[in-house]
Amino acid sequence: MEIKGELIKAIRRYNRYRSPESKAELLNVGVTGFVVKFSGGFCSSCGLYDYFEDLLYAMSEGLRSSLLIEHVKVEGEAYIVSYRFKELGRGGEVLNAEGVSYRTNSRRRSPNN
Repeated sequence: MEIKGELIKAIRRYNRYRSPESKAELLNVGVTGFVVKFSGGFCSSCGLYDYFEDLLYAMSEGLRSSLLIEHVKVEGEAYIVSYRFKELGRGGEVLNAEGVSYRTNSRRRSPNN
């Protein structure tokens, strides 16, 4: 399964139930994780991390179990959250306890590489 596609679906689900209080926007997907921008009128004093963790629950269980929140950065009135994959296989795929692997890079190598 393509991670970017899974993330886009999860963010749509998240925004359907959390927006306009909290809105997630996918900024970047890399080999080791991805970055999401959270904005909106949510309470930033109590339960702030709940908004970031709720995105994980919008994902499939296999992908959710392979992720950690690595870093949160304040940018104006928004929060930039870096999520990291717990474990990567030799081919760059994300591995989890269920043995499911997700491709982290959809680029195809040419036969000459």
